[in-house]
Amino acid sequence: MAKRPESWWENRYPNGMDGKNHPRWKGGIHIEPTTGYRRIWIPGGKGHGKYIREHRFIMSQSLGRQLRRNEFVHHKDGDKLNNDISNLVLVSFSIHNKIHYPIPFDRKKWKKEYRQKNKQKLAQQEKAYRLQHIEKYREYDRKRYAKKISLKN
Repeated sequence: MAKRPESWWENRYPNGMDGKNHPRWKGGIHIEPTTGYRRIWIPGGKGHGKYIREHRFIMSQSLGRQLRRNEFVHHKDGDKLNNDISNLVLVSFSIHNKIHYPIPFDRKKWKKEYRQKNKQKLAQQEKAYRLQHIEKYREYDRKRYAKKISLKN
């Protein structure tokens, strides 16, 4: 495989139509469709750059350092687009979970309640599962028995 020349990135679009010069450039800001967070374009060297979440960028600028992976930025008012520094708080993963999920999750209790609620439905599913497997083994036995008889003849 031939190696690309160093300038391939700069020459992707003719007439300098990349980045801010591209007709579909929206100012380097967009909203993540799945999470609803605003992301901004941070340019890098040699035409490279990346989109990062705006609230993380603002918090890192106010601290004067990059955020670590285990540091989370919490929006006090719950509005993901309100990225004012007075609305942002730097928290750890465990604290962030306690803010959003104040009641601890009890798996055993949930499982018991789920089973009680869906007892009849689960019984039907189990019965269907058993019948399906019984049919499968009956078919297997029929084939095996037929093979045995054909070998005797």
